[in-house]
Amino acid sequence: MKTALLAAFGIAFMVGSPAVSARHKTPRATMRPPDLAGIWSVNSTTKLERPSAYPSLVITEAQEKAIPRPRVFLDDDVGQEESEWQDDGWRLGRIAGEIRTSWLVDPPDGKLPYTEAGRKLVSRPYSADGPENRSTNDRCLPFMSAGPPMLNAGGSNIWQIVQTRDHLVVVLEGNHETRIIPLTAKPEGPARLPPEWLGHPRGWYEGDTLVVRTTGFHPQQSLRRSTFARLYLSSDAVVTERFRRISPTQILYSFEVHDPPTFSRDWRAEIPLNASRGPQYESGCHEGNYSMPGILAG
Repeated sequence: MKTALLAAFGIAFMVGSPAVSARHKTPRATMRPPDLAGIWSVNSTTKLERPSAYPSLVITEAQEKAIPRPRVFLDDDVGQEESEWQDDGWRLGRIAGEIRTSWLVDPPDGKLPYTEAGRKLVSRPYSADGPENRSTNDRCLPFMSAGPPMLNAGGSNIWQIVQTRDHLVVVLEGNHETRIIPLTAKPEGPARLPPEWLGHPRGWYEGDTLVVRTTGFHPQQSLRRSTFARLYLSSDAVVTERFRRISPTQILYSFEVHDPPTFSRDWRAEIPLNASRGPQYESGCHEGNYSMPGILAG
């Protein structure tokens, strides 16, 4: 008897239930974050600051062709970077089709607004008294390109972005640097944490943009040097980065630096991340630090 009643109830329930549409999409309580995952290239001859040969931030194709190809490598840059595999070739960067002559967009003159004290710090000569006086690049510590802010370099310019619900990870080809960025529902105030290489990042989404604020940089990371820039940031600097997908094949990576002891004003830059046709390749610093005795002896 009980079995018959249950069967009858089940038939009635099925008859009274609406049909499930194959086109139905389940509503979600929160908006999905923008898709930033993938392998991206930042290869370009564009530098952080604008060379004097370029008349403005944005130039035409004809203006680019009329200007002699700039010297890519600094006089004191040692190595065979120009022979490395490069994605998309060597040319000025383009953001949404615009040819950019510098990553700096503010100040408008394309020059870093150092204070007098900051200019002295960035221009101080290197010392060979010991390994601690050398740059982080020489010591196989975090490369300048790892930042933040992250910049293009003379080689190994492929970045991989991995997203999860709680973290965003950026793996840089150069020296296999890895940034692990915790994601929060809303921005948090600056925390007084012990300094670390690459600082303490915290990220959150603002609509279609990922915002990352980083503080607490290691003092020995202050003087940063690469093929395309020479930069000084104090341990108290605050770097705010933004990642925004502007096309199926490009992410606009922008950042702002707040560092009153070093700069007379905040400054802002933009860099394109272009979808890469190839994978990352293994990149290593000098094994066992064998080059350091030669650097110091020289």
